[in-house]
Amino acid sequence: MQYLDKNELKTLDKVVSLLQEYEIKYWLDQGSLLGAVRDEMFFSWDHDIDLGVLQSDIDEVRPKFVINLRESGYKVKDTEHALKISLHNRSDNNVNKTVDLRIYKKVSKYYEAKLKSGTGNKRVNQLKRRLLKKVQKFIHKITYRYKNLNRFRLIYNILFFVYSEIEESKYRTVIFRVESDYFDELTSITVYGKKYLAPKNYQQYLKLKYGANWRTPIKDWKYWEDDGALFKVSYK
Repeated sequence: MQYLDKNELKTLDKVVSLLQEYEIKYWLDQGSLLGAVRDEMFFSWDHDIDLGVLQSDIDEVRPKFVINLRESGYKVKDTEHALKISLHNRSDNNVNKTVDLRIYKKVSKYYEAKLKSGTGNKRVNQLKRRLLKKVQKFIHKITYRYKNLNRFRLIYNILFFVYSEIEESKYRTVIFRVESDYFDELTSITVYGKKYLAPKNYQQYLKLKYGANWRTPIKDWKYWEDDGALFKVSYK
C-alpha cells in the first residue's frame, strides 16, 4: 500500500473526525473515490483527497469547523465552493496532499458542485505574469519621465491589455451536476485499512462520471471535458 504518507492520512482522519463531530454527512468523491474502489488506494498524481458534503449540512457550523482546523495546526483555504485543508510539515517545510472538501448545493432535483482551477502550466503562467509586471513597471517609469513619448505610452497600453487578458483568462470554472438521490444514502468502503463513507450506489456513480469502462484507466482524461456529470464550463 502506498501513495499516502502519515501526514496526509492524519489530515484526512482529522477532517473526517471533525465532520462526524459536527454531524456533517460526507463521502469520498471524484478521483479519490475512483482510486479507492478501483485500485484500493488514492492516485499518486492527485494533489488532493476529494470529499463531498452538502451545503445545507455544513453552512451553519462552517465558521466553527474552519476555526477548529486552524487551531489544530492545519492550513485552510476557505472559498465559496470548497475548503482546502492541509497540514504544514515544519520538519521538511513541505505541504502534503490537500483534503479538498467539495460543497454541493441543492438545485431543484440535483446537487451542484463548482470547481475553479488555473489553466495551462501554473509555473509558466507565474513566470509570464512576473515578467510582464517588470516590463510594465519599466514602461510606466519611462512614460512618467518622458511624457511626450507617445510610442512608449502606446506600448504601455498594449502591454496593460495583454497583461489584463492573461490575468482574466487564467481560471476555469467547472460545474458538476448529479441527481440528488446519489447522495441520499451512503455506505462504507475500506482504503488504507480504514473505513470511509461513499455513495451507496458508488459503482453507478462512477459509471456516470467516468463511463461504462470506469475500471479501465484512461490516459489524458480531463474532468473539464470528459466527466459524465459535467454541466457547464466557463473561463475567466
